[in-house]
Amino acid sequence: VYTEKARESIVAAQGLATEYGQSQIAPEHLLLALLRQNEGIVPEVVRRSGSNVEQLQREVEAELDRLPKVRGSNVKPALSPR
Repeated sequence: VYTEKARESIVAAQGLATEYGQSQIAPEHLLLALLRQNEGIVPEVVRRSGSNVEQLQREVEAELDRLPKVRGSNVKPALSPR
């Protein structure tokens, strides 16, 4: 059983994979989705650790840009084995 925030994160990660043109939902997609939850626990943990949430988001976005992309409108991202 997932919490509402967990479900939202998984759906958001799938949306990010689609947005970035990737066929797999990678851990980076989930991390970015969690970081973007302004009311979520992950941004708060990052802030409390002394890190900058926005900078971390930019770094994860850069990693997503490096992942392989696919073309075609019928691609529905599946979970990555990672």
